[in-house]
Amino acid sequence: ARAHTTPAALLARGGDSARAVRHAARAVELDPTDPGALYNRGLATWTLGDHRAARADFEASGQLLGLAPVAWWQRWRRAG
Repeated sequence: ARAHTTPAALLARGGDSARAVRHAARAVELDPTDPGALYNRGLATWTLGDHRAARADFEASGQLLGLAPVAWWQRWRRAG
């Protein structure tokens, strides 16, 4: 899963959202309990405009990390 999460984040930040989503989805498929994989899938889907799916991934990632479900990802959203 980790081998796919880094390319997913880099591709999403670089503007290649379609490839980013493919890597991120594969990472989550390999390890659905990896908060980094879920977060990066959220990041990638956010760049495609699917904010509902992205929020679900952000919240799931935060839950695995023990963070408040909404407040933590909104900080990222405001910064971007």
